[in-house]
Amino acid sequence: ARRFVQALTPSLLMGLFGKDEALARSIQEVMKHVAYVCPEDILPAFLEKALPALESLTETHRTVATLDALTVLAHPLLHRAIYPAGSHHLPVLLSASLPGVDVNDATKTLSTLHFYFAVLTTIHLWDATETDVSVAPDVMNVDSITRTATQTLGEWALEFLNRLLVVFQHMEEPPKHANWSEAFARSTYRRVLDAFFMQLPTSLFDVALRRIITFLTDGMHPNALR
Repeated sequence: ARRFVQALTPSLLMGLFGKDEALARSIQEVMKHVAYVCPEDILPAFLEKALPALESLTETHRTVATLDALTVLAHPLLHRAIYPAGSHHLPVLLSASLPGVDVNDATKTLSTLHFYFAVLTTIHLWDATETDVSVAPDVMNVDSITRTATQTLGEWALEFLNRLLVVFQHMEEPPKHANWSEAFARSTYRRVLDAFFMQLPTSLFDVALRRIITFLTDGMHPNALR
């Protein structure tokens, strides 16, 4: 199986970043199933391509393709029993994808939010170096590199919230009869924020909630309020 996956991986990655969206979606599903069977053979090769694509300022289609693939691969990538090294890459992935929350690019923003939703339904936003083991016994099973990596989650969480509030601030007035894509986008915002606040530790929850309150009370944002 490993030799087959190793032979298949270059073709999968080539098709993943192509402009044929239907082919890319099919490849994402193939990669997800392969990642459960041979994570060490497919995930490192994908990450090697993914990080430069996230940081690209000129090839938006590659960035979106990467975000969509990360959404599909989030569970095997971050599950310690499947790919223990995956969580080591999370701080870089989260930081590199933050510019994807872009007030000027709705498609890229939604792809980023889908990735974040997949992350937020897989992990807690706890700093494992400070978390009380009696509250979160899973922390005992986290390796030292992962524990250190979780120290950046709080910083990412607040920066993500700030970027999302900027998007809300510049939202256009919703039409009286929203089409399917507009309704789907707004439901995505709600689902991501629900998952985001559910995964915050109490200290971060309080800070994030105060930022939301300040945003709503310090200015007029009628479209965001809706």
